[in-house]
Amino acid sequence: MYVYNRRRHEFSRKMSEVAFSKIYVPVLGAISMERMDLDRGGPTDPDLRGTDVVLTLRSGRKVTVSERFRKADYAAYNDITLRYTSLATGRKLEVIGLNAQYMLYAVANSEETDFLRWDLLYATRLLEIAEMVERAEKYRKHNKNGSSSFLCIPRPMLVALGAVAASSESRPGFKHGYGSGGSSK
Repeated sequence: MYVYNRRRHEFSRKMSEVAFSKIYVPVLGAISMERMDLDRGGPTDPDLRGTDVVLTLRSGRKVTVSERFRKADYAAYNDITLRYTSLATGRKLEVIGLNAQYMLYAVANSEETDFLRWDLLYATRLLEIAEMVERAEKYRKHNKNGSSSFLCIPRPMLVALGAVAASSESRPGFKHGYGSGGSSK
């Protein structure tokens, strides 16, 4: 079950704005961004919403993005996590509720002004891979507060299976690729 946390919500909103200028504009050619959680202080459940932002590109085309922002201490993890089930209800979460075209998975720097790393994933392909690995226990973990289980999909697998549309690792001049910095698990 999703537990609303105002600080986490504010962190996500702040990093979404950073993503607009640092990723969506240069990588996708975005010219505007509309948030799907219109109630600024509201506890909109991201697992039910499925899309966090709608971007309008220079071409006029609109694309949808689900966002997952992590604090700097997640830099050591070389995987992408999807909320799998609510442990309280057994209901499947993000693995069936993700309805965006892309998912942005990004780790913020400690100042929360930029990213240590990020991956823009094709959401449909990500869900196909999640379906492939969901039965394997080695990809499942529980969060610290015990409310949800997650699928932890290794980034090299996502790259090999064609889920990564763009990545900080492939951007010229980017200093921190996967495996650099951060604390250990």
